[in-house]
Amino acid sequence: MIKRYAVLLLIAMLFASATAQTNSEKASFDLTSAQENEIVNNIKKKFQEINNSKNLSIVEKDLSDYSAEGGHLTVFYDGSQLRKIIATYYGETGKVIFEYYFWADSLIFIFRQLHKYNSSPFYEPSGDSIALGEPYDHSKTKITEDRFYFHKNRLVRWIDEARNRVDPRSDVFIKSKGNVWEM
Repeated sequence: MIKRYAVLLLIAMLFASATAQTNSEKASFDLTSAQENEIVNNIKKKFQEINNSKNLSIVEKDLSDYSAEGGHLTVFYDGSQLRKIIATYYGETGKVIFEYYFWADSLIFIFRQLHKYNSSPFYEPSGDSIALGEPYDHSKTKITEDRFYFHKNRLVRWIDEARNRVDPRSDVFIKSKGNVWEM
């Protein structure tokens, strides 16, 4: 039980420390294309290692108070080392899934998946109520994905929902550093 709350506290602390970066710190973290590629390739290897590991222990928690329709948290440990967190938040019009990956006590990768439903899964047409909208159809759910790569607690690459690399000099990239979980 204490481990669960420790994980939530860890997430809050990570987010707070990443958000606290100053503009001068961000500007001093320029990377060459080769350096960035090397960092991202290293992160991808660690991502695979974490997902292929058979020895991770799992802690789960209900997140019923964190969104309109509740949610679920699954935390993966390799011994005492936090490796992965999957946080799923449900809403009436969709759900969002965040996968956080950690290495050496640092956030290295976030995979965000947004599911937008065509209608509420709780909508049940009867009689004239069909005029209110169409019934929920899982096959019409639109899914978008974003990938965020971190090095030394700084966002170094962002692959957006169109699978394009977001320019690190763009306003949206600079404003998102340390705040990807709020987007």
